[in-house]
Amino acid sequence: MNKMHNKQRKNWLDYMQWCRPLTAEKIGWQNYEHYYASSLEEFEKLLPDVPVFEQSQNNTNFHRGPFALSQYRTLLGEFGYNKESAFEILDAIVSEQCKQELEHSGAMRFFMGTMHKWPRFLVNKMLEKMNTTEENGWSGRFPEKEGFMVFDCTQCGLMIWLKEQGAPEICPVFCNTDYVTVSYMTRIKLIRTKTIGYGDDICDFRYYLQNQKVDENIKLK
Repeated sequence: MNKMHNKQRKNWLDYMQWCRPLTAEKIGWQNYEHYYASSLEEFEKLLPDVPVFEQSQNNTNFHRGPFALSQYRTLLGEFGYNKESAFEILDAIVSEQCKQELEHSGAMRFFMGTMHKWPRFLVNKMLEKMNTTEENGWSGRFPEKEGFMVFDCTQCGLMIWLKEQGAPEICPVFCNTDYVTVSYMTRIKLIRTKTIGYGDDICDFRYYLQNQKVDENIKLK
């Protein structure tokens, strides 16, 4: 557990550095050092109770959780923002973190950029990892519908944890990063009409190749 918590601490420090320009723009450069110190304090308070999963996919899915919640608590507490304003700032920061994480990893960009060429068995193998077996992790099903990648997430580990922490309202900031990620996928688009974070019972992930016809007027979540 200590090893994973040390990794989470390193990730937090990296993410804060990557997002500093945008964060400072949102809260004011004159406030940034105080904001950083307060968020770090909140993160250290969170860390002992941050779940460590046995299945790597769950740890991957969860990795932005402490980064986001520590800042949300700082925005609400030390800086006195209301929930709506704090959410707006946090949403921008977490999306920027996702973008920077991809920009700092050539391997991930290659992975995303070549996925559209994968044979079906590789796509299915990757999707199968999303349906984990840990009690508070991620799980779902694979409906037989058209699409390059199709997955219904029926349980979200982040939502479970955020409810325990009293902050389920910030779950959509993590949902929104899926659209940042898909922007790095060559010839692939995501059509999602339901998310657990926005109050639905599932997240209906439908990834399509660009040449597949879809209803572009669907309201995305």
